Amino acid sequence: MSAITIGDDLVHYEVLGRGRPVILIHGWLGSWRYWIPTMQHLSMKFRSYALDLWGFGDTSKDPDQAKHKYRFDEQVKLVGDFMDKLGIRKAALVGHALGAAIAIEFAARNPDRVPRLVGISTPVTGDLLREQMILGGTPSSALLGKLVGRDVANYEALDTEAKKSDREALHITARYISGLPAPGEDKSGQEPTPIDLRPSLTRILENKGLSTLCLLIHGQNDPLVAVCDKEHLGNLDGHPRFVQIVLETSKHFPMLDSAAKFNRLLLEFLELDPSIRPLDTLRPKEQWRRRMR
Repeated sequence: MSAITIGDDLVHYEVLGRGRPVILIHGWLGSWRYWIPTMQHLSMKFRSYALDLWGFGDTSKDPDQAKHKYRFDEQVKLVGDFMDKLGIRKAALVGHALGAAIAIEFAARNPDRVPRLVGISTPVTGDLLREQMILGGTPSSALLGKLVGRDVANYEALDTEAKKSDREALHITARYISGLPAPGEDKSGQEPTPIDLRPSLTRILENKGLSTLCLLIHGQNDPLVAVCDKEHLGNLDGHPRFVQIVLETSKHFPMLDSAAKFNRLLLEFLELDPSIRPLDTLRPKEQWRRRMR
């Protein structure tokens, strides 16, 4: 177990591999642990860091009644504090669900620190999130089973780690994405204003002095976050430094239910040289198997 202190609080992370840094940021229903297969796949060429956000996994929980550290902006700030503490100037960011929104916002605020950006199961706009699925209490095995797409017993670590989450961390961030009032916040008479990550993505891509590449990966059958269609993407669709790829058989955790395909796609993106090969030629590949006679 690796940990650092930020302020007076403990931030847990794990690291594997050698090479350029990649930071993996989990979503609402888990921790660093479901990134293990991805970290192993990247380890020969990249140094992967997977951290637990405030209120999740083995990172400190917030004892304050206002749950200040669980707010979305504090989670975004945590990424920068983590990088600074470990002396990481630049890193590719790979975020899942909540982690994808955090990664995109961090990159928009610190575009010179993120050369590659990957969002998985990304709530590009908050109305794509079916927040009612995760606002009912502590994550359950039944819910995780729906999101993984098979018996959650096959992912015992995911089931165990999800239950470590402080339900307030889950609720506060999900409500922020959806535009719903946080507990105790008075927004009576106001229409919900869901988050919209498209301006942040546009800011990243239109920065003339940088060349950040952005990949969104989504499971076609994700019951928690709906796929962002071309009409929703607007001017992002067709941008030479942006591509969205939908995995047809995946649900909310493509890094688990389509691990081989996902990991090959991620590695290919991280290694891609856009001066040689355009980003829009990136495609998921089936696993090659040698024929036996």
